[in-house]
Amino acid sequence: MNKKAVYLRVNAVIVLLAVYFASMRTKTFTDVQLNIDVRLSYLIPLFILGFLFVHLAKMMRFYLILMEQKINLFRFIKVYMKITFVNLAFPFKLGEIFRVYCFSKETKDAKIGILSVIIDRVFDISALLVILIPYDVIVDKAISPVTLILSLFAAVILFLYRIFLPTYYYLNQYLITNASSKEAVRCLYLLENGKTWYDYIRRLLKGRSSLIFILSCIGWLAEFGLLLCMQTIFQKVFGISGFVTYINSIFGFGETQLLNIYTTVSCIILAIITVSVYGISYWKRRAVKC
Repeated sequence: MNKKAVYLRVNAVIVLLAVYFASMRTKTFTDVQLNIDVRLSYLIPLFILGFLFVHLAKMMRFYLILMEQKINLFRFIKVYMKITFVNLAFPFKLGEIFRVYCFSKETKDAKIGILSVIIDRVFDISALLVILIPYDVIVDKAISPVTLILSLFAAVILFLYRIFLPTYYYLNQYLITNASSKEAVRCLYLLENGKTWYDYIRRLLKGRSSLIFILSCIGWLAEFGLLLCMQTIFQKVFGISGFVTYINSIFGFGETQLLNIYTTVSCIILAIITVSVYGISYWKRRAVKC
């Protein structure tokens, strides 16, 4: 069986599992009493437009990271929509593994597949901390567990990135001039491997880090507006406190009702978009063959 056949079969299995998990999520609508004000139904198209804008910002951020890989834009949109649907449908963010797999295949490089997803997450978290840290300090007067965990994660990643190059040059020179054992050769090999990964990160970020961070901030601000719109439709009050509660629920802390509703609605919209995009792609290929 060739690699393409394996890739297609893995995708089919994962997407079918995602459909199953998404269908299980629809129980949210029977478990929660939703009061929709028909007078506010005009906000539904606004919600859909806001949803598209949120994912446009997130998609552009990830495309910027992978820009040098020169993936066909329509192909990128197809894969992004499929992966985002899977990511939302799967529990515990297990869809991120599928994202690594798919973009390793698209870029033909596992390192880029892994690092692009890690970089995307780091920028996403960094932009989120711009909201969480001021809220915790000014409103709650204390750092929440989620903010602490995310801050430590971002700080560790940034620290390792900053210290790697000087550490690499020092250890590389030291091992070459002062050691000749098998252990030293093994250390040099690991060091060069680390340098390869570091160079990949620099290449993925070169000249784009500020724009990637801005798009991350825009994505979160747009998501806040989207949640505000949704809660208004359901006749519920929503503000920055509600948004922070929503963020905490993503990481398993606090109330999850809003998260469940939003995720379920998102899965439905993304499923429709994904089927539409792949349908357009299929008919375009058929038209070319004819």
